[in-house]
Amino acid sequence: MGRLFIMNIQASDNLLKTVANQDRPNGNGCTVLVLGASNVSLAWSEIVSLVVQSFHGPIDLVTAQGMGRAYVTASSGFAFCRLPGILHSGLWDAFSDFRSDQIPSALITDLGNDLLYGRSVSEVVNGAIECIHRIRKWNGSTDIVLTLPPVESVLSLNGIRFGVMKRLLFPFSPLDLSQVKRATQNLFDGLQQVAADQDVQLYAVPQYSFGFDPIHGRRRYRREVFSDMLNQWGQPPCSTVQWKRFRKVVPQVRQVLKRERRHAQPVVISKQLRIFAY
Repeated sequence: MGRLFIMNIQASDNLLKTVANQDRPNGNGCTVLVLGASNVSLAWSEIVSLVVQSFHGPIDLVTAQGMGRAYVTASSGFAFCRLPGILHSGLWDAFSDFRSDQIPSALITDLGNDLLYGRSVSEVVNGAIECIHRIRKWNGSTDIVLTLPPVESVLSLNGIRFGVMKRLLFPFSPLDLSQVKRATQNLFDGLQQVAADQDVQLYAVPQYSFGFDPIHGRRRYRREVFSDMLNQWGQPPCSTVQWKRFRKVVPQVRQVLKRERRHAQPVVISKQLRIFAY
């Protein structure tokens, strides 16, 4: 069974120095893998704090995240920044760089964005399965947690709220409200079947943590939700300390104003922690 991780991560301003060409680590270390989109980016400092306080030994925190990030769609993003789909990123070629002395932990979350880019439910479900297969090919003992889409929150949408959120977040989406509700419900059902077939753990963010925005948890509930997630796999809840200096991670490849930019990995290195972003 998988262990549960986190659903939200915050993007930031203060970044530790870039480090390239690091030697492979020695000693008893662990790798924590976090895949997601805006919910991961919006709470990054909380996730870093949680990881550092919950795991022992040197840690490799590996993430593929970003506002509007997709899994299956080749390229997606928000505003002027575009990122490769998670399944198209450089993450999958970098596994040999990560620590594997202890059983790794992995979170796969924010799987709904592809639907709004016009992908079918079956494509998204197969994308989740492909992520699981690739992770287990690297390390078959990895504890994997899969989060469900916020189906109750989406089903509660009315036309006005949907229109506002679509214009703000996904103005070019081909789906109307009824299609979004149907696709979200079908994805919810499909991911439950994936969890049963692939023997991974499921987690659903509580409905009350959402507000007007149906897909992004409210900030005031993040700590509570994170502690609840920790309880799912036996890790102690983290303290209120936040690693704000780790708020921002720069991915290996991104496009800003249609210009490709590359960044060496890991983007953060300290005695206790290395952060890789893809």
